[in-house]
Amino acid sequence: MVLRFSHHKGGPTYWGRINTGDLLLQEAAGRLKESLREIDVVSRLGGDEFLILVEKVHSQTDAARIAQKLLMVLDSPFNINGRQLTISASIGISMFPDDAKTASILIQHADMAMYKAKERGKNYYYFFKQELSDRATQRFQVESDLRHAIQDKQLVVFYQPQYSLSNGRLTGLEALSRWTHPERGTISPDEFIPVAEESGLIIPLTEWMIEQAIIDWKDLVTNLKSIPQLSINISSHCFHMHGLVSLVKELIDRHDIVASHLELEITETSLMQNADRAFNILVDLKKLGVHIAIDDFGTGYSSLSYLQKFPIDTVKIDRSFVKEIVHQPDVATMVSAIIRMCHTLGLDVISEGVESISQMAMLTEQGCDIVQGYIYSQPIPPEKVTILLQREM
Repeated sequence: MVLRFSHHKGGPTYWGRINTGDLLLQEAAGRLKESLREIDVVSRLGGDEFLILVEKVHSQTDAARIAQKLLMVLDSPFNINGRQLTISASIGISMFPDDAKTASILIQHADMAMYKAKERGKNYYYFFKQELSDRATQRFQVESDLRHAIQDKQLVVFYQPQYSLSNGRLTGLEALSRWTHPERGTISPDEFIPVAEESGLIIPLTEWMIEQAIIDWKDLVTNLKSIPQLSINISSHCFHMHGLVSLVKELIDRHDIVASHLELEITETSLMQNADRAFNILVDLKKLGVHIAIDDFGTGYSSLSYLQKFPIDTVKIDRSFVKEIVHQPDVATMVSAIIRMCHTLGLDVISEGVESISQMAMLTEQGCDIVQGYIYSQPIPPEKVTILLQREM
């Protein structure tokens, strides 16, 4: 049996010349060795990860018992340099010969299981399953294909119209990335966006998307008297990356657009990850003249009080609330409270995922400003936006 082990804690702190983090790892390794037999092997892979080889384990029941014992051993506080420190751990388990017949594959499978354990939280163990390998293979293929897709311009930008509830006029276009694979056809954003975020490809993808959307939008609105706003989603990874403000400024200048016509959508979760840094980034973006919207509002862990602290213009109510607004009175009450609070603060409110007349009627009654959703239009390619704008504007 192979156990791939990783513990959870904050970054190491330093006391004089002694690295407290290293001392903690040494103590943890000692506890692991003391809890196992002499024939078992404990090795550190690097960082906070250990690999444990346990021989003569005949069943998953025995393996689970060993893993649970190791978690309990590590659960007690550590006394390091006079301080009480605690850690938690995740353990992935693969077993010979059922899961693999070579050491390298056993380790890979234990690694996959360990990350699955991490997804469940702290102090969990997880047994390798073949579906993890299949999923990892599929993910690797998507990542590889996406890398080529960005380079080979397989991606396009679609746009979902946004409409004012007060007069029914088109007010904006939200840019959304779409991918048509040469062999697999259309690949859902739900499949490739998470891979892009995990792999770091979300940064070049977002850079490409911002510029391509600006190019499309500028071409679409030429000669229009009333110009709809262009909204672009910025992922958490990209929002906190160094150079976002410079990139936006460069693209505004390069393509000679009015900054106030551009709106960047930031999730509330992104803002809460590092509120002070997020505030400074938003202030710098606002200095450029761009509008700021909080996307998926209500799904994160911020509160209405944060609306007055951040320099924002618009709040987008998440589609999960809109879906239940007609049938769940408590949801309707919550949405109404959000709209009233936003209006008190001078913020516009957009509701996403509006699909029925009853939803639109209730949002109109509650005073929502703008809606988008399939009741009006699904995301459409630039050529269809041209037809839409000729009719609407």
